[in-house]
Amino acid sequence: MLKLAKHQKFYGFRFTGRTFDCGSGEGFITANVAFAMSHEELAKDLRAELKLILDEVQPE
Repeated sequence: MLKLAKHQKFYGFRFTGRTFDCGSGEGFITANVAFAMSHEELAKDLRAELKLILDEVQPE
């Protein structure tokens, strides 16, 4: 971004809220879960599915 700003106009936006690193697998999944949990029509069923998955997984 610094390199780009040296050669052309560069604009930014001050964002308040949570961000996710969707360039990583973990970040992509986390972003999708957060999105689903913020929507009432998805959250209830997803919460139940996540509980099932967590119950099946052995603790590290």
